[in-house]
Amino acid sequence: MFNIIKSLGIFSNVRVKMLVVILILAGIVFSVRTNRNVDILVPVIDYVMQDSGWEEKSLAIFSQYIGSEFLKPLPVMNTNIPLQLPCQFTGVIKPYGWLWDNVDNRQYFHPGLLLEVNDDSPVLAIAGGHVVEIGEDEAGKSVKIQHNDNLFSYYRGLKEIYVDKGAAISLVKPIAKSKSSLYLELNNKEGPIDPQSVFQGK
Repeated sequence: MFNIIKSLGIFSNVRVKMLVVILILAGIVFSVRTNRNVDILVPVIDYVMQDSGWEEKSLAIFSQYIGSEFLKPLPVMNTNIPLQLPCQFTGVIKPYGWLWDNVDNRQYFHPGLLLEVNDDSPVLAIAGGHVVEIGEDEAGKSVKIQHNDNLFSYYRGLKEIYVDKGAAISLVKPIAKSKSSLYLELNNKEGPIDPQSVFQGK
């Protein structure tokens, strides 16, 4: 049956091919979560993905909008300390996870959240701890805080910093002042973890 469809050139149109990719990925999700066999999808996947770059682009789009837990496992937030928002934000400019770069035509991993915030917003630490690093680059000033033996938070794109390296951090005193955006990254000993859990229910 697939060979007949292939001979008719149904997958030659780019839009149709992308639609088939989305349907395939949805089929994989259903199959994996219901423990069904996905072998029937293999010949279709091989043919649709034969053009260079389709595999990575499809995976990136799928990961961004549906979830990539069974394709590219990402660490999840696992902490028993109280967490809070660093500041009020109006939107997410760039989410955490696997994204697609249309300029370079490649997939890349974004290890944090880039938030849209009001200019001059006071920035709080997500939890108590102490400052282990202060820096500055083209995006602005930055602060890294250690909260316990297995949790670090990193704030970048700051306008002003109110703390010094080694200073103890509380939940109520601002550590910095923001520009119009704020980058937040969380790490444990295994690498970056999804900050989105900080904002759940906030």
